[in-house]
Amino acid sequence: GMGYCSPITDTDPTKNPKGLAKTAFTATANGRVLAFDLEQSQRGIGRLKWIYPAVRMKLHATADDADKPSLGEMAASPAYANNKLFIAGKNGIVRCITDVTSNAPTEDWYFVSDSDTDGQPSEFSSSPALDGNYAYLASTGGHVYCLDMSGNGKDDKGRITTPVWQYPAVPASSSDPVDNPLGAFRFSTPAIATPRDGIKRVWVASTDGHIYSFKADTGARLFVDDSGNAHNTPPTYDEPSFGQDVQGSVALDGTGTSGQNIIMYVGDISENAGQNSGTLHWRDAETG
Repeated sequence: GMGYCSPITDTDPTKNPKGLAKTAFTATANGRVLAFDLEQSQRGIGRLKWIYPAVRMKLHATADDADKPSLGEMAASPAYANNKLFIAGKNGIVRCITDVTSNAPTEDWYFVSDSDTDGQPSEFSSSPALDGNYAYLASTGGHVYCLDMSGNGKDDKGRITTPVWQYPAVPASSSDPVDNPLGAFRFSTPAIATPRDGIKRVWVASTDGHIYSFKADTGARLFVDDSGNAHNTPPTYDEPSFGQDVQGSVALDGTGTSGQNIIMYVGDISENAGQNSGTLHWRDAETG
């Protein structure tokens, strides 16, 4: 089944706002990505274009036609840009699949998240947020990552890539202090915007109830500590905490050119007298 993965298409509203999709993509819960040709549909049914990794499709198959290993369990939708899919899995691996509108997609690069306390990679249960040349993700291990979508930073074999930045940052030496990860990010895709001050930022909601904000280019976390000191200014962001789990994405309303501050909306998961409920919060996204 498709699980929590929603279908996406190859349309780019910023380049072709009136264009119709030619290809639709979806990911299965057990780690296969499917592409459907929408231009050659018959009676409203899209034609299956490919399955990645490939599975046996022939009645009389050879060893080369056997099922390829899956990408692992999925709980988030892929993201599409520039003929590439960006897929984050519950196994903690982010993959870039290229040439996805052709009949022969291939893996361009992959990234492995930091380990949890049990030594296993942190999971991804939310989709990558794409902006320009960068993909932003947050893991269940409390890490936030910025990856170069082109794969700059790949290793010598051209497969594994390293992040442009991550929070908490990896210490430069063993003597440097190590920052603790943040609360787990579950089903929370980062939100990206540029406020009136011109500093592009990333917002992401955590199960610890905080709405974190980072400078998009450096990963510097914006917050005011318990002593009232603002960190990584400008700007000053009074990191809000709602005291309840947040397992969803931040929605932003407004732009930096509107003359007003951007507003953010987020819903929490709270329990009242043993009954599950929730509260919708809205705050000034620029100041918290």
